[in-house]
Amino acid sequence: MKALYNQHGQTYAWLHANGNIYGLEGQALAFLEEECVYDWEGVHIAWWADGHMRDWLGAVCLFTQASVKTLVVKPVCALHQQRPLKLELRNRPLKWPKMAKPPRLCLWTTRMPF
Repeated sequence: MKALYNQHGQTYAWLHANGNIYGLEGQALAFLEEECVYDWEGVHIAWWADGHMRDWLGAVCLFTQASVKTLVVKPVCALHQQRPLKLELRNRPLKWPKMAKPPRLCLWTTRMPF
């Protein structure tokens, strides 16, 4: 699993190899499918590209260490927390239509999608 960091360089969530995003306690938060991020109700909540997530306005939410083209200054990443030992297993729901793709902003988000 890869750590997902917030604008302060702290581990906010974990990205599993299967595309599921888990919280620090192992709870299922969202999942990736191609360039889209969906919550567990199937609602499109963010965009994924080049190792980072952008909200519906185009502001950066989370990033991996390998992310590129974020257009924001990435902070120094803190030592990430231990990965969750137990992951919540869920079936993916039917997906709602995805939202229009926003322009890439040079901003950090003010509200996390999950």
